[in-house]
Amino acid sequence: MTRQRAEIRGGTDYTGVSLKDIYEHFGQWRESTNTLIKNLNGFKSEAIKNRKNIEHIDDIIDFIDLSVDLFGRFLSDWDRLLVEIPGGVSEAHIEILSQIVKRSEYHEKTCIDFKHNHIAKDLGMNQCDP
Repeated sequence: MTRQRAEIRGGTDYTGVSLKDIYEHFGQWRESTNTLIKNLNGFKSEAIKNRKNIEHIDDIIDFIDLSVDLFGRFLSDWDRLLVEIPGGVSEAHIEILSQIVKRSEYHEKTCIDFKHNHIAKDLGMNQCDP
């Protein structure tokens, strides 16, 4: 792989990058998505085990379930792209990637709301801090 993927979302400039490198990045994103789903399911199990010690447990479980559902759909999208891209890039592939970006941006707002409603509040942080 000649182009390293930036750690910051949207930070990689793919101008002039080979399809092979982009394909490898898709594989990395697929694996990190799968790892994230496994971690979230583990956090949910821990939260359920300790539910009597956790305030707003239902909100936490709902947030985890929402995230697992979304990332599960992303996982399916990555799987489809990894199967189909070697045969050529189509408009449908571009649309899948556009939808991943849009759903990610929306979920980011959900994460910020969750932080403000549960984490920042409980830690006494300023509600305006991101």
